[in-house]
Amino acid sequence: MTRPLLARTANVEQPTMAKLLTRMERDGLIETAPHPGDRRARQASLTRKARAAFPRGLAALAEAEGQVLRGLSKSERALLDSLLRRVLTNTEALNATSEQTCQESSP
Repeated sequence: MTRPLLARTANVEQPTMAKLLTRMERDGLIETAPHPGDRRARQASLTRKARAAFPRGLAALAEAEGQVLRGLSKSERALLDSLLRRVLTNTEALNATSEQTCQESSP
């Protein structure tokens, strides 16, 4: 996956993703290689070290989610998820509109 695609998928700015990937490569969690279809781009892939750590990361994420949502019923959790997804959709639409407006108004 290329850096711009990773940034879009993670919903972060490209410089933020670039810094994260630099740290991950330094820590031996990813390897980068030239993109076969684009000489300017590089693609990243997980190393064995990262794949081995993945189950621990998922467990930590599940634990944190449980702590954050403690006290909410199953239906309240579902409602919260639905509402947050709607807010995210609205935010993405607003960002797209803002970007388009900026592009149209620049000389």
